[in-house]
Amino acid sequence: MSKINYTQVGYHYNGPLEFIDRTVDVSTLGPHDVLVKIAAAALNPVDLLLYNTAHFVKFFTRSDGGFGRDFAGVVESTGSAVTKFQVGDKISGIFEPLFTQQGSVTEYLIVDTQKSHNIGTIPNNLTLEQAAAFPLTFGTAYTTLTHFKKPAECENVLVLGGATSVGAFTIQLLKKVHKVKNVVTVNSANSAERVKRYGSDIMIDYKKGNVKAQAIELAKDIGKFDLIIDCVGGNDMLGCMSEVLKPKSTGSGYVSINGATVGDYRSSALQFFTWDNVKLFFFPKKWNFKMSSIQEGTWYEYGKGLFEEGLLEIPIDSVHKYANYQDAINTLLDHKAQGKVVITMASS
Repeated sequence: MSKINYTQVGYHYNGPLEFIDRTVDVSTLGPHDVLVKIAAAALNPVDLLLYNTAHFVKFFTRSDGGFGRDFAGVVESTGSAVTKFQVGDKISGIFEPLFTQQGSVTEYLIVDTQKSHNIGTIPNNLTLEQAAAFPLTFGTAYTTLTHFKKPAECENVLVLGGATSVGAFTIQLLKKVHKVKNVVTVNSANSAERVKRYGSDIMIDYKKGNVKAQAIELAKDIGKFDLIIDCVGGNDMLGCMSEVLKPKSTGSGYVSINGATVGDYRSSALQFFTWDNVKLFFFPKKWNFKMSSIQEGTWYEYGKGLFEEGLLEIPIDSVHKYANYQDAINTLLDHKAQGKVVITMASS
């Protein structure tokens, strides 16, 4: 049978997320395409931001859209030119095209292997659910460490949002892989045990006073930071860089994945077009700054090796059945998830 009927979580233009019936004709796969039977998908805040932005982007086309980016599954069919994967391979990665009809929260997904580089066969010691939970956040964490001096040379690193999924991988890479001397994290006491397990040496509790003031006092005690990585966004630290960050000439830097804005998952990506971000991105600064997202390249294979060595822990908050995908979305919206929120296609 060349045609497969399936469902996906998606939306009709400007409509709510819902199950939508789809059909894929396997005989029409492109030469570089693989058809993946999805086993699990993991949610990220960016999924909600993209969904809330879609009606602006699709204003003229009024086309349908898919939902989700992280996925793991089994290759069911391949195009004629595919050499990297074979039928039966278990793969995971990021579905990269934006605002298309497809998304990773689906029963079947077509991936163009010529255009999508952030995919690979899953680490042999991970389940498919675990394999769906690491690509975007690990890839982002990896990228944050590539912009300035090598982490191994850093004595002190400050991670804002250490309890986030990106923060969790950032801490582990800094401490368990690069052996950084002092990894300082900003999070609440509720997350203290987890971030210490990841490798945090010193914790700043944002619920116990001004973060900027605490960071300034700590910098006086242990020395200024070689690197500051912001995994949540905001402008708390922007007014005290000279007091907490080593001089620009040393190769130090401030890396952010959200800029000066703390994202509201119920809003669109337009919320990031603020005056604070304009100043951050375009105005001259006395310190190095980089807006970071994800770097295509070898990070997937690099991470695969670390997982197979047992060096990294994957933070998973909860696993939800496909039929209950809205529960997974609500968990993300509540801002209380302690790790990735995963949707599984398994019936039990």
